[in-house]
Amino acid sequence: MKQLVVEGIPGPGEQFSLDRAQSHYLARVRRVHAGDEVLCTDGNGGRVAATVVSTVNPEAVTLRVVSDARTAPGAPDAGSDGPPVTMYLSLLKGKKFDTVVRQVTELGVDRIVPVVTHHCVSRPDPRDLNRKRERWQEIVRGATQQSGRSRLPEVGEPRSLSDIVPVSPDILAVAFHESAHETFGGADVSVSDGDAPRAVWALIGPEGGLAPGEIESLDGSGWRIRRMPVPVLRAETAAIAAATLVQSLRSAYTAHSAKAR
Repeated sequence: MKQLVVEGIPGPGEQFSLDRAQSHYLARVRRVHAGDEVLCTDGNGGRVAATVVSTVNPEAVTLRVVSDARTAPGAPDAGSDGPPVTMYLSLLKGKKFDTVVRQVTELGVDRIVPVVTHHCVSRPDPRDLNRKRERWQEIVRGATQQSGRSRLPEVGEPRSLSDIVPVSPDILAVAFHESAHETFGGADVSVSDGDAPRAVWALIGPEGGLAPGEIESLDGSGWRIRRMPVPVLRAETAAIAAATLVQSLRSAYTAHSAKAR
């Protein structure tokens, strides 16, 4: 079923109009017709099913809510009951960063924070950051619609590495680096009662990797330096692998909590 991220969701039976871009997408790209059903989410966990009332004006398509969030179709977001996951992603050159933002959104992370590190090739002009962030937010929106998740990840402002240290003890913070002595795995997170971290952070370096001084600073500030259980990866591939690893552990905690209840 097609899904849209909308600004607000009215009650069952009520009608609402889509903005121009979404109307064009449904009417011209997806070619919906009156009576077709569309899944809508407000990006904050709310989800409803709605039917198309009219596409006469392809710039102002009207929908009617036919179910509330409790009965609308759609699986829960990945790991939504576990500790929230933040991905700290070093800026990559070209369109690689856009691709990573899209894919970690599809994988269910809750927050994406661009990070400027020593070896970053991409160092955006501060005057250009607002435009780039707006583009990343649009990518997140599109990926949320495509993946069927009900929550929009937050896209934080770009930060320097020094802004994210130190880390409090109740946060599991993992910096992935191929030189680490230990491999990231289940031993890093206990799923027994009361042992879940308040949040999970994962950091991926740029194409040139994290500098030795950066690794030392992270290691001394509460971050766990870990390598992946795979050979050395490109930065954009490593980001996807890291998101998958931390999400699988968060899912394990969610499953354990459900059994405990």
